[in-house]
Amino acid sequence: MRYVLIVALALATLAAEPTPAYVDSVVRKAMASAQAPAVSVAIVRHGTIVYEQAYGYRDVAQKLPATVSTTFPIGSVSKQFLAATMVALAREGKLSLDDPLAKYEPSYTDASQITIAELLAHEAGIRDYYPLDYPTLESSHPITMQALADRQGHLPLDFAPGTRWQYSNSGYTIAGVITQRVEGAKLFEIYRRRFFDPLGMTSAHWIDNGFGPTDALGYESYFFGPNEVTPPIAPEWLNAAGSLAMTAHDLALWTIALMQHHVVPAADTAILWQPRLLADGENPGYGLGFSVGAFNGYRQIAHGGEVIGYQSSEVLFPDDDTAIIVFANGTPSDVSSTIGRAIAEHIYGSAAADAGLPDAAALTRTWLINLAQGHIDRSMLTADFNAFMTPQRIAEAVHSLAPLGDPEVQNSRAALRGGLIVNVLSVTFKTKSMRAILYRTPDGKIAELFLL
Repeated sequence: MRYVLIVALALATLAAEPTPAYVDSVVRKAMASAQAPAVSVAIVRHGTIVYEQAYGYRDVAQKLPATVSTTFPIGSVSKQFLAATMVALAREGKLSLDDPLAKYEPSYTDASQITIAELLAHEAGIRDYYPLDYPTLESSHPITMQALADRQGHLPLDFAPGTRWQYSNSGYTIAGVITQRVEGAKLFEIYRRRFFDPLGMTSAHWIDNGFGPTDALGYESYFFGPNEVTPPIAPEWLNAAGSLAMTAHDLALWTIALMQHHVVPAADTAILWQPRLLADGENPGYGLGFSVGAFNGYRQIAHGGEVIGYQSSEVLFPDDDTAIIVFANGTPSDVSSTIGRAIAEHIYGSAAADAGLPDAAALTRTWLINLAQGHIDRSMLTADFNAFMTPQRIAEAVHSLAPLGDPEVQNSRAALRGGLIVNVLSVTFKTKSMRAILYRTPDGKIAELFLL
């Protein structure tokens, strides 16, 4: 997705305030559509938290309701805390964002050609170790952050550093190893000292060794099957790339601090939010740890996150001191971004859809029709997706999809991630509309295809 940065004026005078009744309606509709067990929302307007509410169940089996004190793993929203830390370390003279990776890991592939900034901007060319939305065959086996960094760091690069943009958890894993080495402390302790304690973010915690007692249970539902409790991911698979959990309230405190330059100085925020340009001058719409661009003409800073069983959406409109935070405990779906977008459109007006690419629509339509009949061509699937598509999941898909009839499918947007080609598509049945997400390998194997 590409953005053009546009600074809008007089936002407050053009805004429609999101009333509790409106937010309730949006949330409950999105939850019902996505089968999301729980959602937590926090809205900041003009630098103040004006709305907080949790919906649904943090534990479905025990009927335990989610509350504003319920914590959710935030996945890749965690990355901005590492980026902010490294920018602060550069300001303090402890490292430089232009330092070559070879200064810290000289044996990594083309390490002398990769900078710390390129790790944080997803421009290093280091392959993403976990681009998919379901547990893979290896994710149940423990690994250390250093071992994972070493594994990915010694792979051939997907492209020459600085020439392309491709989202990569691996770059943040490596950057996290470097930060711990420079600071001589674990990442969570660094974040706690620099950010969480000063801002009163008392709910923030690290989930690398298992989800905590205040976290909502995570749930998965594939092809409209029943919600399954998310199996644990082995220690350190999430690491610097996505190991934080907290309440929506506490992430809202962080957004206020960013927009009002508390804890993170204005000069640091300017670096984090400055769109980076690739070698050919292209603007991929990303700074350091944040997507940067525009929403219907209004400056927008954002990031989404997903840990299997959980998702998060964080959107800031800094010229208006406004932020929208949405957490959910169900995947794969886009319930958090759907709710966040609806609230943003209520305030700032509807935005045009992204331009699409046509190449994946026919494949997705054929897959869904065949799946509804209980047939899948396993020769088209990667080993991970083959293992994931058990007879039980196929039967659940038949039960859910067969009554809907044949769909119409159109592309929404396309991107690259982890060496995979990603398409997001709109899918329309006679009685239901939704989105699909398709991941393919360069040789055409399906690594993931889900309805959201």
